[in-house]
Amino acid sequence: MDAPKEDRKQQKQQRRAEKEPFLNKWFGVMPLSAALFYRNVKNKRKKSS
Repeated sequence: MDAPKEDRKQQKQQRRAEKEPFLNKWFGVMPLSAALFYRNVKNKRKKSS
């Protein structure tokens, strides 16, 4: 409680911004690429229907 509320809030936001996502940390880039691929396929099916 030494730092003012604004400073603590700013530090908390900064830590969140630096922290990498859970899936990337544990599984690498593959879940992200699979999600993007699935979203792309899903959108293409919607357009063709």
